[in-house]
Amino acid sequence: MSATVEPQRPTDWHVSPVVDVLAYHFSWLWILVPLLIIGHEGAPGWFAVWAVGMTLGFTHRHFTMPYVYLDRQVFLQHWPRFVVVPAWLFAGFLATPLGWSWKVPAGFFGPADALAFAAMVFAGVHAWWLDRHGHSFSRPALLAGALLPFVPLIGALIGAPAHAAVVALVLVGSVAAVATQSRDALRGHAATVGVALLAAIGLASMAVTAPAHAAFPFKLVISAVAVFSGAWNVWHVYMQKFGILRMYAAKSQVPPEKRPPPWVDRLFVFGWVPLYFVVLSEVAKPLLAKHYASTKPWLFPLADVMIAGKPVLLPLGLLLAAASMAIWVFHEYRSYGLTNRARVSMALGTTGLNASFLFVPPVLAYMAYGVSHALEYMVFVWAFQRKRYAAPLAHDPLLGRLLQHPWLAYGALLGIVGGLGFWLDFGDDVGLAPKPFVILGTKAGSWLFYWTIWHSMAHFYFDGFLWKMRLPQVRQSL
Repeated sequence: MSATVEPQRPTDWHVSPVVDVLAYHFSWLWILVPLLIIGHEGAPGWFAVWAVGMTLGFTHRHFTMPYVYLDRQVFLQHWPRFVVVPAWLFAGFLATPLGWSWKVPAGFFGPADALAFAAMVFAGVHAWWLDRHGHSFSRPALLAGALLPFVPLIGALIGAPAHAAVVALVLVGSVAAVATQSRDALRGHAATVGVALLAAIGLASMAVTAPAHAAFPFKLVISAVAVFSGAWNVWHVYMQKFGILRMYAAKSQVPPEKRPPPWVDRLFVFGWVPLYFVVLSEVAKPLLAKHYASTKPWLFPLADVMIAGKPVLLPLGLLLAAASMAIWVFHEYRSYGLTNRARVSMALGTTGLNASFLFVPPVLAYMAYGVSHALEYMVFVWAFQRKRYAAPLAHDPLLGRLLQHPWLAYGALLGIVGGLGFWLDFGDDVGLAPKPFVILGTKAGSWLFYWTIWHSMAHFYFDGFLWKMRLPQVRQSL
């Protein structure tokens, strides 16, 4: 009688135990330990380690771009979102330094501006909603919508004489982009568009009522965008850890109904966040005032509330953090008996990173979070693409051909993007540039900061739908 061959048990790990532990679970130690050993900001070597960490954070946000734009199968699945949203964000990036200190000419804004601005936002939200819900749309209208935000930007630069023509172009283009769509699609997202219209009219009304030659409150708008981007960044970092935990659960042999429910993993990774707000609010105020002064109107009131409520909020934060861990251990034991090594290791690493905020200076803990997230992401993308492009695909994407030489492809990406980011941010500090590089009257470091704000939102947005495990082409490469 022949021996029975047992089916091979799927591995718990994504890549391997060593890679997963070093790149996913405890990657935050790669930056935190050197910074703690060096000791303080002025010590030899501290700045070099810090600059490497910042450069990694800048570089990782660009790792998605080749997958999106060099594989037409991926691009065509979501091409409206890969065209319209980046175009609008890029327009915001260009407008930030150019309009930072803009003086509004007398009578420059009028009611037509409010209407044109609201119509433009309406067209953008409409195109986004159509793609998100699978509706069809006119490609020319969609491309026109992608170009719309550049029209008022050009109009502001060329000045008042052409302003009426610019307003007319925006208004006509927005109406044309929306009019080509079905009535059912318009009715389907009435609530979303209503909110967008109110916000747009409110912002445009600020400009209409601005005194002659007054500075448009552009700094206030950009600071709000920066705060929004920062909050989204926090959400994005934690959701990536949540996604890795769910990936490990999906790779197990346990049936879906017996796995820990998603809310348990989500509570586990977010359970410490309220405690951070309470513990760090007092420490964060001087740091924000020094490095991110533009966020003061939005974040200082929140910090003051946290400080005033600390006697009550601190015990509640500690209780929530402890409860999130206890609930996770309970469900993990019930589902796997704590035998899923990858999930347990990820949980230990995440808990250690969370606790670091209580024991090390907040700036170091922030860097640990940023580098951990960047390394997780870059290794995840590498592992995913290694499987997806292991053999030639039928549609023969350019990215697949480039990754036939992975060392060269990834080396070029790291060298070009990371090198450019390092040079713009730290070139004058390390002697690579004799003085701060200035582009159109704005320092290169400021351009890089504005790019980080706007490009990071595109990165967060793409990741919100690119790695959904329910998609067959994604699931088979995980």
